[in-house]
Amino acid sequence: MIYVIEGYWKDDKSEFEGLVTDFDCTPEGFDDDDLFFYGLNKSDIEEAIELKNDTAHDFVITNYYDL
Repeated sequence: MIYVIEGYWKDDKSEFEGLVTDFDCTPEGFDDDDLFFYGLNKSDIEEAIELKNDTAHDFVITNYYDL
């Protein structure tokens, strides 16, 4: 599954939008440059939204939707 996430970087609070996938490799039809992050499934994304800054990521996810 591929999702679009919205959020911001923890260090400078600049906003971003990017594609994430629950696969550990690039899905067919996409290039590495198309994907922002690999290995996040729907429950991981929802948990990251709840935890806000308390994740191991360098970014905070504020919203997501299915692609």
